Amino acid sequence: MPESPNGESRLDRIERLLEMQARDHAKTMADHAKTMADHAERMKDLDARMEILHVNIESLHANLNELYANTMKHSEQLARDGEHIRALARIAEAHERRLEDLEGGE
Repeated sequence: MPESPNGESRLDRIERLLEMQARDHAKTMADHAKTMADHAERMKDLDARMEILHVNIESLHANLNELYANTMKHSEQLARDGEHIRALARIAEAHERRLEDLEGGE
């Protein structure tokens, strides 16, 4: 076989190129494996964070429902208090009229 100017035969060059390709491929595969492992770890972290967020949202929802129920209860109580205040105001007005009538009758 003819040799190249550096003394390497064609077969030697092909073998050298194939060895370089094999090393490059092995490095690429190792890099891919590391990337996949990193992605798997990130996915586990994201799953854990998603679970925490899910729990927090459920808790927030329960708290909002409780807040709404308490607000409705307080609104009802305020309405009753308003009715009682109006009734007391009517009683006070009636007493004031009686006092005026008594004072005016003397």
